[in-house]
Amino acid sequence: MDVKGAQKINLLLLKEFDKYCKKHDIKYRLEAGTLIGAIRHKGFIPWDDDCDVALTRDNYQKLISCLKTDDFELPFKYVRATDYKDNHFFDFVDRLFYVKEVYREDDKYKKVYDGYLQYLWLDIFVLDDIDYENQKKNYLLLKVLYGLSMGHRYRINYKKYSLLNKIKVFILSSVGKLFSFKYLCKKYFDIVKCNYEKAKNSNKLYYMNYPIIYIDYEIDKDDEKDLIYVDFEDTKLPVVKNYDKLLKVLYGDYHKLPDESKRIPEHIDII
Repeated sequence: MDVKGAQKINLLLLKEFDKYCKKHDIKYRLEAGTLIGAIRHKGFIPWDDDCDVALTRDNYQKLISCLKTDDFELPFKYVRATDYKDNHFFDFVDRLFYVKEVYREDDKYKKVYDGYLQYLWLDIFVLDDIDYENQKKNYLLLKVLYGLSMGHRYRINYKKYSLLNKIKVFILSSVGKLFSFKYLCKKYFDIVKCNYEKAKNSNKLYYMNYPIIYIDYEIDKDDEKDLIYVDFEDTKLPVVKNYDKLLKVLYGDYHKLPDESKRIPEHIDII
């Protein structure tokens, strides 16, 4: 399957999630590269092959509550970060999979992560209030637990790390193999839960389950209250009204295209 085929399925995922959220009055918005695509290209970034959304803690809890009685119907399958039975770690992110059409043909994808990596998915990120009193300690603990959990990755791609980070990842992932992934996962979400229960008078949010290198990114809570719908391919999808401010925090000059060598899909061979 080429990038255009992947984007066709990703659009189905976005539309299905949007329909479900509208049905249950759940507020969410586009995130990461999908947000850049909406603003810069009025659709997908031409070489992008995944899709991302974000929602605040109260909306996420509402989503999880609704799923107990009104799950997505096949070919869409909602999988929480704690649901993988084979104990492989692939971030602490909930995902909505499209399980009708295989994206990755290699048999190795059938053997890991309960076979879900054969398919395309929508990443669902959660925005939590910040516990200012324990902010630095919490960030450090989450980073360490993320590194330990990487010991349960099917395979670690060391090529994308600097020498110092290669050493950190190697040490933490090696130690992490001594613990069960179920234990590490529980500890991670225990800290997350303690954080949002203690957070008081917070005017900032952080990405609770983003890739850990972004754990220090903080965004204004008030900006998440105002959403607008913008053109996205053949439909309209929600973004924060103050999207320019958000994108500059995350990416700097997001209007500037990356070097041609970097204009490639990132999930064709995710393992």
